[in-house]
Amino acid sequence: MFVHGTDDQLVPIKSSQKLYDNLKSKKKVFITVNDYYHDVFKGNKCENICFYIKRFLVSQKFSIQNEKIEL
Repeated sequence: MFVHGTDDQLVPIKSSQKLYDNLKSKKKVFITVNDYYHDVFKGNKCENICFYIKRFLVSQKFSIQNEKIEL
């Protein structure tokens, strides 16, 4: 699972995207948080981000595959 702010100036989003694209696992999720910087857990989208993280962790018993989420 990757969570990345689209306006991150510390780590370019394309770095996370490259890691995500090269993962061989079919159980992977990439969450982009629009208009956020490096610390995506500060701000009003934290609750949504945590929801998708929890869902991903629970889904490891099931089969969510190649999901991209944009908030």
